[in-house]
Amino acid sequence: MWVGIRLPRGKIAISGVPAGRMKPRTSRLLLALALFATAPAYAEPPSGSTRLDSACGQLKKVIAAHDGLAETGPAGMGWFCDFAQTGSKLDDEWYVVALRSNRTCEGICSNLMGWYAVHRESGEVHEFDVSDFVVGARIAAPVGTAP
Repeated sequence: MWVGIRLPRGKIAISGVPAGRMKPRTSRLLLALALFATAPAYAEPPSGSTRLDSACGQLKKVIAAHDGLAETGPAGMGWFCDFAQTGSKLDDEWYVVALRSNRTCEGICSNLMGWYAVHRESGEVHEFDVSDFVVGARIAAPVGTAP
């Protein structure tokens, strides 16, 4: 990987290329590309992954209880959370999640089990309507089951 360093008198050096052999504009462009290419696409605060894991775990518990599944997901397949950002004010209050199974098949198929919204503070699980882009009704586990 090439790394740019600003030298005295405004010269920029890229590792592997002697200073002055590359135009400053080109070296700045390469440096910017290297920085943006290695930046995470979904930035969360340092404790973000813990919150995402917690939200995913809560979603799995609620859906498992609601649909009569094991918390490990559909038999023989398992499942995982695919978090999405809406780019709207929803992101401040909700995690928008596509719950997916590990289903494999030949030809055209889908592993999508549903779209959900998990409240960032309370952990409540709601339906998420992707066509209207709105949080829907709360999904509650049947009476007598956890959570």
